[in-house]
Amino acid sequence: MNFELFQKLFPRYHEIMVLGKSLEKEGKPYHLIGMTRVDDGAELSVLNMCRPLDSYPAWEEECELTMRETMKQHEDADDNYFMGIRAFLFNGIEYSVRSASSGCLNPWGDVEALGLFTEMQKAGWRVPEDSVFYQRDWEEIGLTKITIDLEGKELPVLEDNKITVVKNIGTRNVKIEQPVTLFIESEEKETDTAIRQKEEKETDTAIRQKEEKETDTVLRQKEEKKPDTVLRRSEEKKSGKSDMIIFKKEDGTEAVCYINRVYRMDVWKDQEERFADPDWNKRIRKYMSKEKLEDLKRQTREELEQECPRGMYYVGIEYECSEDIALEFYSREYLDSVPTVHEGSATSMIMLLKPDKKTGAHGLKLRGAVIQTPVTGETTELAAELFCYMVTTPEQEEEILL
Repeated sequence: MNFELFQKLFPRYHEIMVLGKSLEKEGKPYHLIGMTRVDDGAELSVLNMCRPLDSYPAWEEECELTMRETMKQHEDADDNYFMGIRAFLFNGIEYSVRSASSGCLNPWGDVEALGLFTEMQKAGWRVPEDSVFYQRDWEEIGLTKITIDLEGKELPVLEDNKITVVKNIGTRNVKIEQPVTLFIESEEKETDTAIRQKEEKETDTAIRQKEEKETDTVLRQKEEKKPDTVLRRSEEKKSGKSDMIIFKKEDGTEAVCYINRVYRMDVWKDQEERFADPDWNKRIRKYMSKEKLEDLKRQTREELEQECPRGMYYVGIEYECSEDIALEFYSREYLDSVPTVHEGSATSMIMLLKPDKKTGAHGLKLRGAVIQTPVTGETTELAAELFCYMVTTPEQEEEILL
């Protein structure tokens, strides 16, 4: 310890504003401690619940978790309401957020937090006795700090006893975990563009009849309590409409996913064509040297060799959805597997699929998904899951009453 470190840990606050407000957001408790000012920067301090480090699986245990368990664990940890704020409005004036950080309190060595709590307590702050934080061990409590740009102004005076937060645009995942069996197109089907175009010109009457027939099939499957949603291929399918998956959203209402295509993706061919494209090479050379570019190509090939060896394929899915949401599909083999240790780089490639067309057979936005489980050229069906859907949350203002 020296005085430089001491003065960083215990800054001389130019202003202190006690808030002392407990609230619940998105099903989780928080406590607004207050705001402090040093020069032209302010900091809002918030208590939140924090999972103790010793409650996480040990490294050996985490290596035994399936991919399904690992994904759920990581998503559950990323849900702090106050980490997604772009700005605050105080009395109608906007103050931008510079940065935000959050971490569990250390009951034995968190001297910076002790200094903040001491100064706040001197100014009149108390944690209410009926608060969930009052008797909670500190290792189960997190401290979130949000740095706000005051632009030379002092701390705002809250004349109307409220703070308005401006939440960033974001996404969140909603679990579905609905089993599906996907049938992969044959080589002839994949290249028969003319037939697909002809099918898309069928009449609306035929389209409605096909939809009704497909819906009846799905309802019968549900009544028979089959564990799988099977996407059936029909030789006499002439309407141009697609197979269907009906799933429930988090509010209990139903949505429909229309599968337009399921096909093999030759990722090796795609990568080699990209590497050979002179325009792509010209663009990428603006950002890296020739040597770095060759390293990138070599690393990509090495990663592909481990993830999807030559002669194997990923599975591409083109689909529409009755709701404006994106879907994520995984093979059941992948979800039930444990991570494997690869040689060399520990990074993994994320493949994206953007369909050539903007709309699908139902006139809805056509989206793409990739199942990154390698399959052979002879694979005709894949046991998979509609694992989750992603909801985009727009930028929005919310009031917090004090």
